[in-house]
Parts: sequence; C-alpha cells; structure tokens
Amino acid sequence: MVTDRDIDAVCETYTTLAADYSLLIPSFCVGSEFTRTEQGITRLANALIGLAPPAVLLRCFQSQLPPITDRLYLEGLREIVQACSSNGITVLLPNSGWVGWLARSWGDVHYSCGATQSSWFDRVPTPMNPPPQIDRIHDVQLITRREYDLGPSLEEVDGYAACGCESCVEMAGVFTKPLARMHQLRAARAEDLALSGVPAGTRRLLIKGRLADASQMWERLPAPLRQDIDGGHLALWAGLA
Repeated sequence: MVTDRDIDAVCETYTTLAADYSLLIPSFCVGSEFTRTEQGITRLANALIGLAPPAVLLRCFQSQLPPITDRLYLEGLREIVQACSSNGITVLLPNSGWVGWLARSWGDVHYSCGATQSSWFDRVPTPMNPPPQIDRIHDVQLITRREYDLGPSLEEVDGYAACGCESCVEMAGVFTKPLARMHQLRAARAEDLALSGVPAGTRRLLIKGRLADASQMWERLPAPLRQDIDGGHLALWAGLA
C-alpha cells in the first residue's frame, strides 16, 4: 500500500510517463490513514487534483467485512470522490462492490465486483479463522446479504417481493453457490443500468431513494427476522448518499 512518502514518488512517476503514454492513469492503493483522518484525506485529494489525470484507479482498504458501517471511512472516501469529480477526474473503484455503487451518488465513479465474495469489498488482508459455511444470498430489496433459507419467511412480510431473476428461478428454493453468485452480479448490473445516462443530481436521489426504501423495509420486518438480517448500514448509507 502507498504510504505518505510514496505518494510523491507515484506522482513523479506518473508525470514522467504520462507524456509518452496518453492512456496511462495513476493507481493508488491506500490504507485507512488516507480515508479516516482529515490530514490523510487532504493529502491524497490534493495529490490527485495536482496530477489532474482524466481518471484515477483508487483502492481504499478498510478493516470491516460487508456491509461497511465505518462512518469515518465512508465520509473520507466520499470527500475524496467529490474532490476528484469537482475537478473533472473520474474515480475507478475496483473490488468495491456495493460501496462502489453508493459512491456513484458522490460523483463520476465506476466500480467493479466479481464472482468471489472477496471482490465485493476492499478489506486489509489479515489472518482470520474461516467463517462457518452458511448459504447466503444478496437480497435485492434489502441491499444486504442474508441467509438463503430466510426467503420463505420474508415472503410472508407485507410489501416484500422475492427476486425473480433467472438465477433465483433456476434455484427454485434450493441454494446453489454459482447461481447465487450470478444472482448478485445480475442485481448489480440492474442497479447500474438504472443509473445509466442519468445526470449526477438525479443519480444521487435515485440511490438515496433506493437505500431509504430498503431501510424502511428492514425496519418493518418482524423482530426475529430483523435480528437475523444485517440492515443497520442502510440508514447510514442513505444519509451519506
């Protein structure tokens, strides 16, 4: 990961090479000191604005498993994205998943995710015990992951609509990991298409509205379901969008 001392070296290298490689963009992989402290946020944002590239690839590592509820981290990332967007710099957020989708409400952002669950969040690599194997799936309406077997109980809740994508139809109540992964990719694609060609101000309102609706639905769930489904991030994200 880039340290404070490394930022100048990255900037110098990019400036030297950019004259000969017109499609080159700088890449920064940074730790929490650049998103959770005002000094770090200012340092990184000023460096990016000073370079003035057309785009920047940015990986901002953090310490949580999703859903991310670290307000300082999210606020810092938002400040950096907004600073870049205000200066005509597109921000590329690989391996950011739903945080990348949230970041689209902050400015000109593109994000990526993939088949493996680790490609949906940038977490600092640390030793950890393997978590228990529980069949989980992304819940489209609640914008969070939950146990697959909770589906029938959710469908009894007024206002809840089960996903009808091809993957879910094919699973037909029997969890299959490859289909669950494809389901999440379909969901992300659908959310992204809904924002395609939408002006920035409208995009922000659409994302805020989706999160607010999801939060209200989660709050209406019976207490046992609400305890089993992690939706505490929804109100926070809605407020940050």
